[in-house]
Amino acid sequence: MTCEERIIKTLRREPVDRVPSFEWIIDKSVINALMPGASEIEFIFENDLDAICVDLDYTSESIGNGHVRDEWGQIKGFTKEGHAFPISGPLKEPDDLKSYVPPDPHKPERFRSLEKTLDKYGGEKAIVVHLNDVYSIPSRLMKYDDFLCCLVDEPEFISDLISMTVDIQLELADEIVKRGAKICYTGDDFAYVNGPVMSPACFRELFFEPFKRVIGGFKKAGLYVIKHTDG
Repeated sequence: MTCEERIIKTLRREPVDRVPSFEWIIDKSVINALMPGASEIEFIFENDLDAICVDLDYTSESIGNGHVRDEWGQIKGFTKEGHAFPISGPLKEPDDLKSYVPPDPHKPERFRSLEKTLDKYGGEKAIVVHLNDVYSIPSRLMKYDDFLCCLVDEPEFISDLISMTVDIQLELADEIVKRGAKICYTGDDFAYVNGPVMSPACFRELFFEPFKRVIGGFKKAGLYVIKHTDG
């Protein structure tokens, strides 16, 4: 059974030879502790993980103080950990959405890492592509406390913001399927260590229908979908 077959059969709830395993992100400090000097790909093969997880390619520019701005306009910082943390974004008030231009989902350069990974490792490992659903991008296009306030004060703006990002993700899904991707995962966190970020009522009002639309759209495009959330 190939790695890809093992994951797909598991997602179909069919019998497999063993439980598949893979990691979204493997921090460099973890790799160095276990396999000093190894690359992430070397780590994946040495530890017999079933998938290589691939992010789409977004350019970013340094804006000083260890911060970068990416194509979405998100401003992010870095610590010693491998994952960046959000600081701010291009939307300062709801009206800014009217003139906001998101990254082009059809930009050929967006898919270079995916294409290279599929070409080199597609026959040996499952290739799992990171997309988003309804929370991470909307919540990072502005300061996070402003976003949380808008959930209550500006729900129509939040709905429009989510709809825009869902539209982009569905176009990205079509593009990755054209290139041979079969599996995606979304990493948008709806919760943290103490519980959900918003109330169940707020989730139902603002996020649930767009969430169904984006996950249903991924499946309609031909993808198997894995949903991750912290909390």
